[in-house]
Amino acid sequence: MVATPESPARTYGCPWCGGNPERKSAKGPPPLFCSPKCRTAMEGLKLADGRAIIAFAKAWRISRNNPRDSALGAACLTEMSSILDQLNERDRKAGRTSAMTLSYAERLLKAPDKYRDRSDNVRWKRERAARENAANPQKAVAAAASPD
Repeated sequence: MVATPESPARTYGCPWCGGNPERKSAKGPPPLFCSPKCRTAMEGLKLADGRAIIAFAKAWRISRNNPRDSALGAACLTEMSSILDQLNERDRKAGRTSAMTLSYAERLLKAPDKYRDRSDNVRWKRERAARENAANPQKAVAAAASPD
């Protein structure tokens, strides 16, 4: 794990196990995880954790500035905070430190595709192709006529 000069308390190791992710190629972004096993475990945990709080987070965001729903918003924020405290405690018991959580969140915020999943990538590729085809109809006709 490596501390950065900007944030000496943060460690930039694997957010699942704390190991040191090894860069296998000079191309692309640096790896977040030390192994596919750790990536899979963390992705599964993110899905489960997200299911636990997403309804409360969305309801809080909608109701937080609406006087008619302010009590609901406050209750959602309280419940969401309680769940997050439980999730953080579970991570701590599993050996995932707060520095690991903070550095992972920091790296996610810097990632250009932080909200994408595989289904988004498929849809976005289709949408991009449709935009390109609309911008250049002759190229689209030629691409459709070429045997792949």
